[in-house]
Amino acid sequence: MDKQNRQVKDKLFSFSLMLIAASIAYFSYSLMSVSRQIPAILDQVSLVSQQIDRTSHNIEPILNTVPDILNTVPDILKTIDNTTNSIPPILEESAKIREVVPGVLGEVEAVRQTLPVILERVDRLQQQVAALQKDIPKILKTVNGVSAAVNETNQRVDKIIPLVPQVLSEVDKTRVAIPNYLTRVEKIVENTKGISEEAGKGAVTGFFKGIVATPFELLKGTEHRLRSSLKNQSLLTEEDFQLVYESSTRLLQGDNQQATSWRNPLTGNEGKLTVLKSYQYNGEECKTIQMLFKTKNGSEDSTNKDICKNSDGQWKAVD
Repeated sequence: MDKQNRQVKDKLFSFSLMLIAASIAYFSYSLMSVSRQIPAILDQVSLVSQQIDRTSHNIEPILNTVPDILNTVPDILKTIDNTTNSIPPILEESAKIREVVPGVLGEVEAVRQTLPVILERVDRLQQQVAALQKDIPKILKTVNGVSAAVNETNQRVDKIIPLVPQVLSEVDKTRVAIPNYLTRVEKIVENTKGISEEAGKGAVTGFFKGIVATPFELLKGTEHRLRSSLKNQSLLTEEDFQLVYESSTRLLQGDNQQATSWRNPLTGNEGKLTVLKSYQYNGEECKTIQMLFKTKNGSEDSTNKDICKNSDGQWKAVD
């Protein structure tokens, strides 16, 4: 019995030794396999170590900016609080705007309803303008006819001038009638300008020149000298000086008239002519006229001019 037990134990011991030997062999094989992978593992460890180093370098700037970020957080929170506080007033204003919108829409609707009436009036105005444009040739023809008649009158006056001593009484009567004549002409010119200012400009200017030349050649040929005596001559136009000539004519036609004014609505310039004194020189009636010029920029300038009436009854500028 003991012998059999011993044999069994010996067999078990031998089997255990075989298992231990197999385990040692497998362990040795596993160690060999692991030892083969150690270089790759070391390479991975090296890469991980490098990545950790790079990450640590990047973390330091981030850590340096963290305090600044933390310092800005209160301002951000304050801005958020302000924004939050402003929302109720905005909502209140929006509610008020919504209440006003119906009234605005009503006004828009009212405007839309009036548009047809406005457009109808515009159409009527366009028709009236078209009718006026059709009448412009007739008006220009009439003005040209008046200008031609004035030119013819000038020619006749030139023939009569040698006989002036015999017709002085008639000239005096003509002087009395000319102011009313000029008033009517100015009204015609104003109406003509209202219809077609540019189209009738040349004819009207010629008309006035014809009147001024008969029988007074006031300041004729002195425009250059008159301009050169003014500081603001560049701001004055030919139309301005034409108005000056016409005003001087009116001033000298009135026996007791001491001043007259003029204004050019196109340039904005204006002025005033004033008789400073009247005197006799070489047997001729003479006057000193002060010419005041005020340009559209507000600057003022003045010059004095002496004029005398010659034996032909014409006023001439004295050099």
